[in-house]
Amino acid sequence: PRFGGPVRTTSQASFISHMSEVTVEPGLHEAPADPEIGRPCMADEMNKQHQSLEYPPLYFFLKSCGLLNAIDKIYRARWAASYPLQRRVPLSKYLQKYNIFFTWGELLIMAPLIISIILCIVGSFIDPSVSTSGHASRNALIFAFVTAYHNSLLTMLIGLPFERAIWYHKLAGRIAFVSGIFHTYVAYRFPVASYLTNEIPVSSNQGNDPHVGYFLFYDTVNSGGSLLMLAITIMIMTS
Repeated sequence: PRFGGPVRTTSQASFISHMSEVTVEPGLHEAPADPEIGRPCMADEMNKQHQSLEYPPLYFFLKSCGLLNAIDKIYRARWAASYPLQRRVPLSKYLQKYNIFFTWGELLIMAPLIISIILCIVGSFIDPSVSTSGHASRNALIFAFVTAYHNSLLTMLIGLPFERAIWYHKLAGRIAFVSGIFHTYVAYRFPVASYLTNEIPVSSNQGNDPHVGYFLFYDTVNSGGSLLMLAITIMIMTS
């Protein structure tokens, strides 16, 4: 080897000699060859910026109208608001031994999910209520939709990456599914008068002709809830 140059092993030398014999078909994406090993180097071509990204008239127009400054202030405010929420919670050194990692922002996300679980338990077992159990399922479902897409306003303000938000999205979906099942049971076992007919469904447990199948599609409210539960079930099974 050259004085001060890298020392290559036999396998590396054979690999370089083999690659030096590789030819590239001429075309639009042909890159200049690397002078050291004699093969095309794609790094320069991949890192080359597109000409439209450095179009001076467009840049000066956006800067003169104040749009770039406004966007800069928005991003500065966003990072200033989310930075404190990105810090790890106390006892993180002990929790990470069990692969548990939590930031203040993630604890803030967990708050509505914990509230939904508590409402589900109270509204289904302690004090059965169609309204309370329904709120538990609805809140978790709303939260699942909020964390389901990129550039979510909630995850942006909290500073939570989309990859980590997916875990909370799945958790919210499962909570909504379980809460929906308990809500269906409470609605059948402890029915209330429908606001459409102002009567207790006859197919409920306290009706004249109890039947679960008829109760699920008794009116538009029950039919809509049953179809929604079916859709959630399919999404969970295929996700």
